[in-house]
Amino acid sequence: MAGKDTIFVVETIVLTILLFIPRVFSDDSAAIPADKLQLNSWFDANVKPLDARKDDLDPALVAAEANKTIIKVRSDGSGDFKTLTDAINSIPEGNKRRNSAPRPDGKRELAQAAALRTGGDKASLYNCKMFGFQDTFCDDSGKHFFKDCYIEGTVDFIFGNGKSLYLNTEMHVIPGEAMAMVTAHARAADNVDSGYSFVHCTVTGTGKTAYLGRAWKPFSKVVFSYSDLSDVVHPEGWSDFGKKEFDRSVTVGV
Repeated sequence: MAGKDTIFVVETIVLTILLFIPRVFSDDSAAIPADKLQLNSWFDANVKPLDARKDDLDPALVAAEANKTIIKVRSDGSGDFKTLTDAINSIPEGNKRRNSAPRPDGKRELAQAAALRTGGDKASLYNCKMFGFQDTFCDDSGKHFFKDCYIEGTVDFIFGNGKSLYLNTEMHVIPGEAMAMVTAHARAADNVDSGYSFVHCTVTGTGKTAYLGRAWKPFSKVVFSYSDLSDVVHPEGWSDFGKKEFDRSVTVGV
């Protein structure tokens, strides 16, 4: 999908790339409220439509929006395609065949398969669901914003080196693993500007088997704020990936 400005509209589920970029990444942004009931009003005040923010946005974003392509996906046949897979396969660049893979069993090599990868800067996703097992979502690099999403998996199911804010998003841990990992952040140095921030989110599942994150790289940074954590979370909360030296450099918190 590199090099394309494409919006997929799946009935009421909208995935928007480079559309409404929130001010949460700027120094003068208002703090996210501790009261979840105030979240939507905060969002409306800080995330303005494109026409209201053209003067403040990166000119490249404005230019991209002026030439965007909209592909409508509706199962009743009233759109351009009936399935999201058909819509993605209509794009000539990249892979032409899509995300079906069995649950990794720990024996087969390269059994994990990502449902989605985001590697561009200033991407926003709303009301999206991502399903997978190991490595469900590669939040790879760049600044990203997520709101009202659902992501499920088993091991490292949100991974990468993005600088990302997740609002009101559910992370669901699929049962059956002896040890599950919600996140695996890949910040490799102290001067790298990246990290995952989960605000007013939920972690669901059962079994006390899931760590909120493991330190994939020595300076991994993951924080959960104002979030509801079910009893799926392991009492230790975090894993240093078996590398005690990482304990001095990682940033994790709840």
